[in-house]
Amino acid sequence: MGYTDIDQTDLWDEFTKTFEEISEYELAFIKGGLAGFNEQYGSEDQMKHYEATQTVSSRATS
Repeated sequence: MGYTDIDQTDLWDEFTKTFEEISEYELAFIKGGLAGFNEQYGSEDQMKHYEATQTVSSRATS
């Protein structure tokens, strides 16, 4: 396995983890609308995590 294979595996792992996390947020919104999303993820700590996930997502797709 070459050096680039390791980098691609790390990138794929990060992408997969981020995709799964974003899917959880989207599902909460689909199930309960904004009120349901806020009920499940509306705390300040959880919103910071959500925002960080969005940042990783946009960096991965750039």
